[in-house]
This record gives sequence, structure tokens and C-alpha cells, in this order.
Amino acid sequence: MTTSKNLWSDEIGQATLKVPKTILSEQATYFNEMTKNKLVAKINSKHSLYSGENVIVHDFDIVSPSLGNYTFTLFSVRHKIQMYPMSINFSLSEEDVFTVNNEEEFEDILSKIMTHKSTVNAINGLLAQA
Repeated sequence: MTTSKNLWSDEIGQATLKVPKTILSEQATYFNEMTKNKLVAKINSKHSLYSGENVIVHDFDIVSPSLGNYTFTLFSVRHKIQMYPMSINFSLSEEDVFTVNNEEEFEDILSKIMTHKSTVNAINGLLAQA
């Protein structure tokens, strides 16, 4: 009788990368606390085909429960299974599509989007109506 052996790498499950969805979820939690849930940030993740390639897309949505769950996507993150490089499409600016090569760049671009004047104006406008 032959005994089977595990051919998988010992490194599987050992990675300490902070994945993009985790970073986005953390930022959504901060946002929800800051707005006292008058506006709610939600991460909508899905599989998609982009230029014939399988990608993962995370939409960072802002929802206003008091306005009938009015929702807009502040930005979308698109990456392959390897995560980097990734692209970020900032919906409040027609020209802002960012390419990100690592976690540090990802957090830097998120900070720029989240503190951008058009983001602050959109959030404050929704909060005024909540």
C-alpha cells in the first residue's frame, strides 16, 4: 500500500500580507464611526473579467440609509489574484485612475482619495441631508 504525501508548499497559509479588502474594511469601520452610521461605507467585492483576464473588484460604496439607501461608489479597486499591481478608479474625478504597486502606495492613494476636496464635499452634502 502506497502512502500519499503532501506536495503543497509549506509556505501556504504563512503569508503575512494585509490584503486590500482588509484595509478597505478597516477604513469603512472608521468612516462609519465618524459619521455615527448616518452614512455607511460598505465594501462590495466581486469577480469580473477585465480585458479578458480574471480580476477581483472591490467597490467602496457610501450608503445613506435616510435617503432610501442612496448609494454611490466612491472608488473601485481592481486587482488580479496576486493583488499588486492594482488599479484604483476614483469616481469623483474623471481623470484619476491610479496604479498601485504595494501596500504602502495603496494606503497613500486611499488617503489622497479620502481627503480629496470632492470626497469631503460629497460626504458633507450627504450628511447635511441625513
